[in-house]
Amino acid sequence: MKLYYKKAPGIESNKVAAIKAVRGYTGLGLKEAKELVEEAMDNGAAQFTSHSPAAHDVFAFNRDVRAAGPFSIQTDLVELTNLIEEAITVAVSIKEYKAARGLINLLPRELRAGWANTDFEVPASKE
Repeated sequence: MKLYYKKAPGIESNKVAAIKAVRGYTGLGLKEAKELVEEAMDNGAAQFTSHSPAAHDVFAFNRDVRAAGPFSIQTDLVELTNLIEEAITVAVSIKEYKAARGLINLLPRELRAGWANTDFEVPASKE
């Protein structure tokens, strides 16, 4: 996994909250978590390995670390999910609602709920 940090204008970073999230999900000690967060802040990214079962809930981990500022966790699954969510947004913007619903079904179950109450309705099929 990688912890990314991308400084953006208007987005404050909370280093302490990021360290707490990293510790909570990886099981790293305070020193190791602090070094990981600082490495990401200095270099834009920091590679880490975690054997903690909590780290496998990458969506919750990513949510909590993003709450600390311009941080994110990246795994192949998270990267794929981000691409699917971007495609859903594009499909909705061009009124391709059926395609958007199909893409939503590709998301992991815990993320589908966030799209369940979207503002768009798929028009009745004329088939």
